[in-house]
Amino acid sequence: MVVNIATRESLLALVQTLEIAGLVEKFSGKKANLLPVTTQGDVVLDRPLYQVAGGGKEGKSFFTKELESALLNEEADLAVHSLKDLPTTLPPGLELTALASARNRSDLLITRKALPVAGADIKKALSGFRFATSALRRMAQLKHLFPGCSID
Repeated sequence: MVVNIATRESLLALVQTLEIAGLVEKFSGKKANLLPVTTQGDVVLDRPLYQVAGGGKEGKSFFTKELESALLNEEADLAVHSLKDLPTTLPPGLELTALASARNRSDLLITRKALPVAGADIKKALSGFRFATSALRRMAQLKHLFPGCSID
């Protein structure tokens, strides 16, 4: 028997999916078959996600709708996707049933000058910083943590 795994075609998605495919084969004894899926998020590359999504419900499954369809249409047995990008509510008939361990949970901050390592000092040091990110979630987190910062 074969286990069909839906995945986006990005390099990161394929690396993550190959790791899961290896685990599926190791523990189930079944062959894993990757089903590459092109999502709206893979096609619309000329503007930031928040402009395409319009801040509304239509952007909720920007990187996952096609993966969800493959599952619901029984083309795939499972799908692999980064948890941080999953919608908070899954469509009826789908469940989050497994989590792989994360390799690196840290984000990267590049600065022109040395900063204090932690605690209240770092909050104070970063409060007037200018950050660059295209992720709405990251923008909200930065504004919450550092109300005096600006984001480009």
